[in-house]
Amino acid sequence: MDSADLHEWVSFDLDGDTYVFDLTFLTSNWACIFGQGCLGILDHPAPELVHGCCTYGAHFTGKKDRKRVQGYADRLTDEQWQHKATAAELGGAITKDEDGNIVSHVVDGACIFLNRIDFAGGPGCALHSAALQADERPLDWKPRCAGRCLCASTITSMTTSTTPTPCESGSAETGARAARSSTGGAWRGPRRSSIGPRSM
Repeated sequence: MDSADLHEWVSFDLDGDTYVFDLTFLTSNWACIFGQGCLGILDHPAPELVHGCCTYGAHFTGKKDRKRVQGYADRLTDEQWQHKATAAELGGAITKDEDGNIVSHVVDGACIFLNRIDFAGGPGCALHSAALQADERPLDWKPRCAGRCLCASTITSMTTSTTPTPCESGSAETGARAARSSTGGAWRGPRRSSIGPRSM
């Protein structure tokens, strides 16, 4: 085994859920390279799309996260947000998926907040760009999961497969790993609270 494939993990249990974090990734010098050759998170390299990790939309941590982001989305202009009119047609940019998770709509193959390469204002997250224009922190404008270290995953029962969310998809490329699991759930990572090497 190549030593570059070894990862150190930490996990802890909280309220019946197990959280697992890849310390090797979290202490690495990884940085987002959106728009600078990022291959995206599809199952094949697609840097020409300039989707970054936005292909599958954004997941929200709950109602408070949704309300905060909606407040910022309401400030976006047509010049800042390519899909503003589409969001209005859909009754808003944010919805619930079939599992009840609060998510952004996906439009034309990516998050509704993602401006595409043909947009006059350029590609990238409308919320991120508008925050910079307002001289504010993009992390305050965006869903808690978006733009973070690609760390969450949706866990299903032992009888079904693990379904990665946008925050985890593509994490094998960067080494980012963290999982949230209900007790007894199926997931990728150590099953006990421990710190130790883990092969990717």
